[in-house]
Amino acid sequence: MQTLSARAGYRRITFGPLALRLRLRPVVICLALAAAIAAGATWALLHGTLDIPARAALAALTGGEASREVLHVIADVRLPRVLMAMLVGAMLGLAGAAMQTLTRNGLADPGLIGVKEGASIGVLLVIFGAPALSIAWRPVAGLAGGLSAALLVCALARDLSGLRFLLVGIGLSWLLSAVLLIFLTTADINDVETALLWLAGSLHDAAWPALPAAAFWGGVGALVLYSTARQADAALLGDAA
Repeated sequence: MQTLSARAGYRRITFGPLALRLRLRPVVICLALAAAIAAGATWALLHGTLDIPARAALAALTGGEASREVLHVIADVRLPRVLMAMLVGAMLGLAGAAMQTLTRNGLADPGLIGVKEGASIGVLLVIFGAPALSIAWRPVAGLAGGLSAALLVCALARDLSGLRFLLVGIGLSWLLSAVLLIFLTTADINDVETALLWLAGSLHDAAWPALPAAAFWGGVGALVLYSTARQADAALLGDAA
């Protein structure tokens, strides 16, 4: 057993009475990525239109002595944007991993089967059809649109593991892209500007009130993927499993 574990890249690590078997390569990669994220977040906090010394930024984050301008820039502007960027990146990573597992394609993304386009159309329906509706409903509309597109592909393809699934998904993706283009070319110019800003994505308006909602939806998605992790691993083995 130890020989097989060693060949598979596992190492036994002991912490007192606890013992773990870990693959060192994924651990090293995760630690390197975490360090890169921390470095990028630090750079984003310190640099911008106003460069802030590290000591002043640390004082603003820990409640030390900092000028009102530095406190506003760090705590009210840059920190919410950095945290939102990390949340969005995590959600995009989860979505990409789920799609790659489902299609058994390491290059797949949510746009492959029309999920991205369906979500975009859902948001545009809210922007164009109910502009007075609270902005908090836009993620809900996007979720409904993306889920509807995914369910439609599953219903038409029937077999999620075959080539038919990919072909139906690509066809629906192109169809929804055409519908999206029609929306953008026939709507009011002011609504189009709002829609393009939303579809392109921006952290400009990221603020503390928006973070709980983003964390909630990201947490829900992570829990769903975690609860289906075993089935996803089995799907990677193919029909022979």
